[in-house]
Amino acid sequence: KITGNINVYISGRSTNEQAELLSGLGTPLSFGIDPVAASFYSSCSEKLVTSYDEIKSADLIVAISCDVMGGTSVPMMTARHAVRTGTKYLKVTKVTDEVKHAVEQSNSPVIILGNFFDPDILPYVAMLDAKVLIPAAKANTRGVARYLDLEKCSNSLFNPADTLIIWGEDPIGYDNAKARKLISNAKFIVVADVKLTETARVADVVLPLGGFACGSGSFTNVFGTSQTLQKAIDGYDDY
Repeated sequence: KITGNINVYISGRSTNEQAELLSGLGTPLSFGIDPVAASFYSSCSEKLVTSYDEIKSADLIVAISCDVMGGTSVPMMTARHAVRTGTKYLKVTKVTDEVKHAVEQSNSPVIILGNFFDPDILPYVAMLDAKVLIPAAKANTRGVARYLDLEKCSNSLFNPADTLIIWGEDPIGYDNAKARKLISNAKFIVVADVKLTETARVADVVLPLGGFACGSGSFTNVFGTSQTLQKAIDGYDDY
């Protein structure tokens, strides 16, 4: 029986419908979604890149705390192709005077922020006249972010709860020491995943999930566009 306060950790590969349902079970948090990036989705949505064409047509690409030469997502590969075909490229860790000058001299600059970047740079990025791309670690990172308690997400590893519901995330498997301590102190743990992860092995209850092709619902891609997912094969039904 689930009692006491409940933290619900939601993976960025959950559908919007799953995230909405799960967010009603307790405090909605995430181990894998950067709360700083998630807050930027809503506070500066007008600055976000909305299509591949904006990346392709950029005359300047500034990568902050990331490297487009090593990214594997389609937006990052699009940026890499643009750089290889002549688009000016700067790789930095903060907004310097060189970055400010380059952006001012460009007609269609794009700034790419890496995962878990320094939050102190956001005010400087917001002031630049440039489009911003925040590559998503999971297919529905941007969609799930809408349902999270972002303020508490910033301290999610320091907010113990009696019950933890961990949906599609494996923090122990990623050797997250703080998460391991949080989990070890919980009284009751529920884990839902497609396989028996390291986190699932310490759970009191494990719920099997089907792969993405077994479910239906909607995702919100990195450009903010909603995409419908139709069930393709039989598997475990959505909870």
